[in-house]
Amino acid sequence: MRESLAIKVLVVDDNQDYNELIAETLLSNGYETSSVYNGYEAEKICAYFKPDLVITDIIMPEQDGIGLLTALQNQILDNGLKVLAVSGGGRVADSDYLTIAKNFGAQGTLEKPFSSAKLLTKVKSLHCDD
Repeated sequence: MRESLAIKVLVVDDNQDYNELIAETLLSNGYETSSVYNGYEAEKICAYFKPDLVITDIIMPEQDGIGLLTALQNQILDNGLKVLAVSGGGRVADSDYLTIAKNFGAQGTLEKPFSSAKLLTKVKSLHCDD
């Protein structure tokens, strides 16, 4: 396990406010971050950024979080990539989307809206599980 200063986190959320909030919270707490706005961008950046943790929204245009989880299966299973799925709901309750995300490999979930403290607790619990 790497120290928190070396933990690389990829933030994937189409909502610019949430994307910036998550990235700024993590940066101010010593994490290295990169941000994108959909699953396709996330797949591309994973090739060279090589994150330890991906925080992804579920409902996004172009490619959603479930599609991203599917694309990252090898990295999750073979390389220990951690995924935290977040959702504020949509046509169904956010908890339903988050249950689906867990079934597709997300190790953690978080319902929007959430506090910075709750985000940090979830992130720390995921990278301390190693």
